[in-house]
Amino acid sequence: MVEITLEMDTTPIGKLADMPKAAIPKALNYAAQDMTLFLMVNSPVDHGLLKQWFIDSIDDEEAHIKSPANYAIYQDQGTKAHWIEPVNTKALHWTGRGFGRGGAFSKGHMVSGIEGKHFVEKSFELLRPRVGFHFSRALEEVQG
Repeated sequence: MVEITLEMDTTPIGKLADMPKAAIPKALNYAAQDMTLFLMVNSPVDHGLLKQWFIDSIDDEEAHIKSPANYAIYQDQGTKAHWIEPVNTKALHWTGRGFGRGGAFSKGHMVSGIEGKHFVEKSFELLRPRVGFHFSRALEEVQG
C-alpha cells in the first residue's frame, strides 16, 4: 500500500495562538479531502486500484492518504529500463505471446521502464492555492 502524508505549514497564516485550536484539524480534513480527490482525478488510469485513494487517518497535525495499489509509486515516479537474465538456466524461455513468439529463447531481455506520470506532484500543486481557503472556512465554522 502506498501512503502520502499531508502536513500543514501554518506559518503563512500567522500566529497560531490567535487561531482556535479546533480550526486546524478541521482545515487539515478539508485539505485531505481535496488531496484525495485530486489524486483520484490525476491518477493515470480511469478505473481500478490506482483510482481508489482514501484518507487513512487524520490527527491535529497531519493526514495520511493511501492507495491500495502497491504500484502507485512506480506509476508516479517511473522505473528505469533493466535487463533480465536467466538465473537457473542458460536462456530465458516464454511459452506464451508475451515477448514475441511462443517458445522463444534468449540469453537476456531488455524490459522497458515506466515513464513517471508525476500525478502526486500535480495533485499537490492543485491543493496549494486552496489551503488558505480551507483555513478560512474552518475558522468561520469554528467561530460562527
